Amino acid sequence: AYETLKRDRRGVGIVNDLQLSEDGEAEGEKDGLAGYRVLYLPNPDELTTAQQRTVERFEKRGGVVVRHEAGWVWHVASKVEGVRRDFLSKVGDGREVEVVGGPADSHFSVYESEDGKRTMVAVCQNYGWIRNVGYSRKQAADPELKAVAGVQVRLKRDAEPKRVVETIQGKLLDYEYKNGVLSFELPVYMEMSFVVVEEKEVD
Repeated sequence: AYETLKRDRRGVGIVNDLQLSEDGEAEGEKDGLAGYRVLYLPNPDELTTAQQRTVERFEKRGGVVVRHEAGWVWHVASKVEGVRRDFLSKVGDGREVEVVGGPADSHFSVYESEDGKRTMVAVCQNYGWIRNVGYSRKQAADPELKAVAGVQVRLKRDAEPKRVVETIQGKLLDYEYKNGVLSFELPVYMEMSFVVVEEKEVD
């Protein structure tokens, strides 16, 4: 499922058991699914009571929950494309973020700060460039890593931001905000680019 979303250029992350147990109801407790639009459950019948409560609250506020189906055989090559199509049809196409351009096997993740004042977008080349130094078997030669240019990012937003910063290179980025969509181009990068969109202060 993760690989399918990555290949389809969806912002994707992994939710751990602790996040799935935090529904935000208790005083001072965070909402573990805040900022997410879709939740995929590979083992929906194995959730704890607290996790079930978090998922129910997520659905009630409009979140999409995709539960694994017995017929989804991800590991069989002859069936996986059909599984992917069925899975994506349930995910829907209400994308809040789009990344256009760059290598076909690159991927991205989107994060929101706890105070809701910053949106962070990480765009990364395929992890094939990472070498595991402690791995005992002989490894293939390092893949040639090429600079990536011309990548466009578009985010749906309710208001124009204070600024957009590429933090790895320390660059303030030019952007366009029109009809509720924020657009900007990433500077040329190698392994990855990490952008922070800061909200304007509201009086």
